[in-house]
Amino acid sequence: MAFEHQDNSGSLFRNSKKSKETDRDHNGDCKIICPHCGKSGDHWMSAWVNDLKNSTGKYFGIKFNAKDEQGSGEVVPPVSPEDLDDDIPF
Repeated sequence: MAFEHQDNSGSLFRNSKKSKETDRDHNGDCKIICPHCGKSGDHWMSAWVNDLKNSTGKYFGIKFNAKDEQGSGEVVPPVSPEDLDDDIPF
């Protein structure tokens, strides 16, 4: 049986494959429950260690992407029929 996270929990691990300075420092996954509809979803987590600008210290910058999203994690808005151009040049 595969490991499954409890509701609203996850795991982060140090990114051992970091090749550029801008690559995430940590990655992992989590299970998030929507407080509005109660739907659960599995998400990827990415974290970067950042320096505080106005004082000494560090913090994590964290990003979540749904596991069912394809590509780079960028959210692409749906295309409405009004946005499509019906003039085909061929």
